[in-house]
Amino acid sequence: MESNDKKYWEKMYSIEKWMKLAQGRFFSKVFNQLLSGDVKAKLSNENLSFCDFGCGLGNFSDNLRMLFPNADVSAIDYSETAIDWAKKHYPKVHFKNMDYRDMTDSYDVMITSNTLEHFSNPLEVITKLLQHTKRYFIMLVPFEESPLYWEHLFSFQKSFFDNQFENFDLIYLRALDCSGLWNTMWLGKQVVAILKRRESGEMSKCVG
Repeated sequence: MESNDKKYWEKMYSIEKWMKLAQGRFFSKVFNQLLSGDVKAKLSNENLSFCDFGCGLGNFSDNLRMLFPNADVSAIDYSETAIDWAKKHYPKVHFKNMDYRDMTDSYDVMITSNTLEHFSNPLEVITKLLQHTKRYFIMLVPFEESPLYWEHLFSFQKSFFDNQFENFDLIYLRALDCSGLWNTMWLGKQVVAILKRRESGEMSKCVG
């Protein structure tokens, strides 16, 4: 059974639920730490629609709702097991059991946390998700990962963010070494990147 196979994730969310929940809490803290105050203010001060792609059990999605209280938060995952659990425990988030390739709705902000590294060609996935992103695309992924964790199929290097994303510009890139964090669940770097659709409003550029 491949690590990116739907059957694999149904099994993982059944037998390792508590570890996955702990990971969701940890990456929520990392995400919060990596976003600048200006970015948080920009995303908080408007009534934006959010979608969390690859939401798993949903606690990262619910943390988005609390971090951005004016937002209308939706979340998708192709694991029926994960979505069923998330719906019961986080009723204020709109969870959908679906494959990203079947998306029809669009959102002001598309967010994904520690999901894209499970694809051998994440640029292809991002390109599809950008078609459903009105303003900002935000990704949190492992950074400069070597060797790859056994579940992962792609290592994000700084050169990846030199890609040209159609109708979107990279405006924010910030990394954090998580190995020294208290109760860390990632012994390496994480990076958050923000792409902005051209002519979709202002947000300060911070790349470096």
